[in-house]
Amino acid sequence: MKKLLVILTDPLKIFHEKGEVKPRYYNPGNAFSEVHFISPASDEIEPEKVQCLVGDNAKLTIHPVGLLPYYTGILPFG
Repeated sequence: MKKLLVILTDPLKIFHEKGEVKPRYYNPGNAFSEVHFISPASDEIEPEKVQCLVGDNAKLTIHPVGLLPYYTGILPFG
């Protein structure tokens, strides 16, 4: 069982709205049985709408963590 963690720069719902969801983009050849996304969003898309990104056989989990500092204009360094 292999797992993949993807840290996104934009929420998955943005990719979906733009039509940029490509089948198996994050799991070519079904290399992973689980794919987890860390998303810079408070409210994220339903996993079923983007399941194709990881294929039908992989478990997809989205972890919305809220806006990251660079989205709010606050830099983490001085």
